[in-house]
Amino acid sequence: MTLCPLCARPSAEGAVECPTCGVIFAKLRARAEREKAAAARLLDPTPPPALDPWHVRLAAAAVVVCWMLALGLYYRVELSRGPLRAKPLALQGRSAVTVRDSYGLVGEVPVATARPGASSRREEPPPPPEPATPDPFDE
Repeated sequence: MTLCPLCARPSAEGAVECPTCGVIFAKLRARAEREKAAAARLLDPTPPPALDPWHVRLAAAAVVVCWMLALGLYYRVELSRGPLRAKPLALQGRSAVTVRDSYGLVGEVPVATARPGASSRREEPPPPPEPATPDPFDE
């Protein structure tokens, strides 16, 4: 006679499953062995292999060198374009730009590389606001 590990009821010596709760003993033993192996791995972990500090330093140096080469190439290309081709995208294809100064005057300023025959026109400033009439109830 053996006892069921789940319900603690007696069962026959060579029984495959418990007659009371229906648990299959082979599956229960396999599960117990897996849990025991997992607990052993948790209690005695093997440390991961250590990285060689020189490999880490070489990898970091390679990243920095690639970054610097890419940055140098980018500036080399930008400087080779010259000042006329290096204007902002907002100004490309426009002959004049509308601006407003500190007094509220609106006008158009021609772009340095304007198209031939393009005209720049100046808009009239808006009229000044009407003076406020005094409120009779403010007295």
